[in-house]
Amino acid sequence: MYKYKDILFALREEYVKNEEILKRLEALSSTKNKKDRVNFYLDMDCEYDLPELHYELIKKQNILRKALNKLIGVDTSIRGGKFGITCNGDYLGDTQDFEITGDQVLFGEALGEIYDNPFTTEAFNTVIDNNEEQVNLDRKLMIYPDRIITYRRNNTDFVTSVYDSVKDNVRFSNNKGKCTYDNMYGLLDMEFPEDKFSIYLKQVIEGSKLYGLNAFIYDNDDHKKDKDFEPIVEDKRLVLLRK
Repeated sequence: MYKYKDILFALREEYVKNEEILKRLEALSSTKNKKDRVNFYLDMDCEYDLPELHYELIKKQNILRKALNKLIGVDTSIRGGKFGITCNGDYLGDTQDFEITGDQVLFGEALGEIYDNPFTTEAFNTVIDNNEEQVNLDRKLMIYPDRIITYRRNNTDFVTSVYDSVKDNVRFSNNKGKCTYDNMYGLLDMEFPEDKFSIYLKQVIEGSKLYGLNAFIYDNDDHKKDKDFEPIVEDKRLVLLRK
């Protein structure tokens, strides 16, 4: 059995690597309007498809445009599309919204790192459960291109943890009341069968230097249902520090 804490911190290392590459792509790109910005992210529509690299252009809006968007209920400040590179090294996708102003060789190399990474090609859209045939109990872990979602359901009671790779943030939520230490530690220690993981994911989890370390939660113990934490690796222990 793998505990959620081991899965979370082992895969976080891989997410951080991908996010660093995506930030490099952004640094090599610029928008035609200097007040706008562009970011890159991975998405995957189907369980059997490879992830696709998307870009998102976020336009700077004045007060009048913001008011108009709010009135009509349409956000015209964001638009985007897909972007990639072919096996011949040609760029694929509509880049009319931004320009590659940095070294194009470095841009292509960064794209290659994303798609050559087995974490990108083998880990995403994985769903693993450990329900033990109990009708009213549901425990599930889902690995997506930008996040890990883990939850435990008992009838209508849900306790959830979401790791957001873009923010490098772990959120715990309780749909029925205060998110307690018991709720959070219970999720961190929740186990999932090893045989439900791919060979690659097993290698990542068991090969991590963080595997098996104890995890500690530092919380100010208020009465919120949703709590955000910063994951930190210290000497021989894992820490979730309340934001």
